[in-house]
Amino acid sequence: LLSPEHKVALNDMTLKPRLANEDMLNKILDEVSNPNRCSCGQIAPKEYEADTSCCARGSQLAYTWRTNGSLEVRLDGRLMDSFDDVEIGRGIFYEYLRMDDPMSVEARENFSLGMPHILWDRYKNDVIANPSL
Repeated sequence: LLSPEHKVALNDMTLKPRLANEDMLNKILDEVSNPNRCSCGQIAPKEYEADTSCCARGSQLAYTWRTNGSLEVRLDGRLMDSFDDVEIGRGIFYEYLRMDDPMSVEARENFSLGMPHILWDRYKNDVIANPSL
């Protein structure tokens, strides 16, 4: 479902140079959980000796498909990019949840763990919009 153009847009987003924020700088220095000093493509001052080509184990990549159809991509809570094309959101979820060749088997197997949160947020928004529920 992801077109070649969508794949290029997502890939370009991950390669876009960004300065590491304070959270990432702390993660780079954490020798226990990040012995390779990975920075997930974020640029740190030279003294951090960060490796931009990898992400530390446990880094969280989160996709949020907004009600307006846009897709937000966050890395460890930091907004990396937002896409207005509804098809990118559909394509990402398809690629992660497909049975034959998912982008990440681990992500597909754990997707259901986030459902209570998704449903609660949806319910909460519906109640705010329509207090008679």
